[in-house]
Amino acid sequence: MAKNKSNHEKVEVEAVEEVAKESIEAVIPEEKPKMPQFKNVGNGIKIKVVEGKTFRWITVKKGQVVTIPRKIALRNKLVEVE
Repeated sequence: MAKNKSNHEKVEVEAVEEVAKESIEAVIPEEKPKMPQFKNVGNGIKIKVVEGKTFRWITVKKGQVVTIPRKIALRNKLVEVE
């Protein structure tokens, strides 16, 4: 004989999923920390920005403000903007 599933089992699964979603949302911070902005005070330069296994080149003209990681900016002699 085949046994019918009761509604009770479905309710338990849904309740567990809701609790899991709430706990995940509580762990994720609401605001991401702002990345610092840097200004190029010298001549125009090209900067290689590494993002995991890939990379991209950005061109920063004289006087332009960019948002890049601090380590890369200081290596390329950019000045931090407050």
